[in-house]
Amino acid sequence: MWREYERTATTAMDAYVSPIVQRFAHTLATGLNERAMSGWHALMKSNGGQVPLEHSADRPIELVLSGLAGGMMGGGYWARAVGSEKAVTLDMGGTSADVGVVVDGQLQYTGLFEVEWGVPIAVPIIDVSTIGAGGSSLAYVGNDGLLHVGPASAGADPGPVCYGRGGTQPTVTDANLVMGRLHPDHFLGGELTLDAERAGTAVAELADSLELGVDAAAEAVLTLAVENMAGAVRLVTVDRGHDYREFDLVAFGGAGPLHAAAIARHMRMRRVIVPPTPGLVSAFGTIISDQRVDRRMTAVRRLDAPEATDLAGILARLAREAHAELAAQRRADATGDIVVTTYVSCRYVGQNYEQEIRTYRGHLDRSYESLLPASPDDPDLDRRLVEMFHASHARVYGYDLPEQAVQSVYVGATALLAGGEVRFVPYTRTTPNPRISTRRVQVGEGVWADTAVVDREELQPGYTLNGPAIVEEPNSTTFVPPGYRMEVDGTYCLIIEAVKGLGENLDTGADT
Repeated sequence: MWREYERTATTAMDAYVSPIVQRFAHTLATGLNERAMSGWHALMKSNGGQVPLEHSADRPIELVLSGLAGGMMGGGYWARAVGSEKAVTLDMGGTSADVGVVVDGQLQYTGLFEVEWGVPIAVPIIDVSTIGAGGSSLAYVGNDGLLHVGPASAGADPGPVCYGRGGTQPTVTDANLVMGRLHPDHFLGGELTLDAERAGTAVAELADSLELGVDAAAEAVLTLAVENMAGAVRLVTVDRGHDYREFDLVAFGGAGPLHAAAIARHMRMRRVIVPPTPGLVSAFGTIISDQRVDRRMTAVRRLDAPEATDLAGILARLAREAHAELAAQRRADATGDIVVTTYVSCRYVGQNYEQEIRTYRGHLDRSYESLLPASPDDPDLDRRLVEMFHASHARVYGYDLPEQAVQSVYVGATALLAGGEVRFVPYTRTTPNPRISTRRVQVGEGVWADTAVVDREELQPGYTLNGPAIVEEPNSTTFVPPGYRMEVDGTYCLIIEAVKGLGENLDTGADT
């Protein structure tokens, strides 16, 4: 790949993680064999594809961001399942919030990512923005006298103050507990009892530092956490030329559904989609992912010069190489065909960054499926690439430069082998008449209200509930604020939308 610094950093990082991945893969394979666990064994790659366990150490750098990729693949699946063509995926766990974007039903990819200390990794990965905003993010008053939430985190050990494991600084989870949005006896399905008294004491100390009441301090912690995550949403939408107001928000992870409606309201997004078992969406995304192989190489050519005529041949060669590599790794029980996609990364001459233009998609061992008017056999490929780049540039940036020369920077090929068909098994305790309890919850700034509480595993498709409401399940909690309505989709996803006038007559008692 062109750009020597990024390539060097990637090579060094690959060498650094190689022995770690080799040991891990060997230990995992040995353990599976000792337990007689036969079948398909694979790891997740940062590009959203699976790689067989025995090949995982070939290019270990491709695994560096695999955890994030699993969540994005799962979020993308549920966006498509409910028919959302434009969606932002939010995976909020204990220490971080990972945000990706789905456009036209497809996750977006990038060829460059920076890890700790700004080290660039030049491999194809799912385009995701990560910030330090999770349930364990610490809330504190900085040297500037202002409230901060994250990126410092209490982690899982000692964790939030309410875990009772030695944490002393309040966290986002402590604030949610103080506001009544988490039940101390129902966290993780009751496996962990939260200490509400300790959480209240920690938030009260923070409130004293801010010269606020406890309720106001807890609300401030969540407001700032929401603003931090809204900033991440802007990074993957506005910075890529998208209007986030046209997008749905797919929220998952243990903490995502608890804050999703507030983020959507703050940014005027269309609706919130909460997948089934939100805390397990990353694992689900990993399991359903395709096998995938990426090949890229530098090919700097001015597309208006005779030198560009060799691009078609380079693309065809890369496609064959990617196809051959994936064919050698093919899982034994796969029944589909390997599908190859090629692309050319283009820019205007003089620009620093480029855009990938897809050229064709099809079966190498069968006929090509022309999804765009450019194929490897097209004698006019260079001119068509120029036309498509102008259109892409105008779509992303709002303008194009038709008189400016266009050049390619690198070309690539992606080979995919589809995973097995997903057979969805619904919740087993659903009932037409789920049990509804109530508890007092802080639903807004200084506002407490009686709030409906239901068990998600009892909810059938078609069930609706007006906010304020809380939906509890073992691995996550969903909060539906006043003015919003929740409906259970046919996929068992929760669809949360604002309804005009719905929260105007909220009975808040004497707590306002």
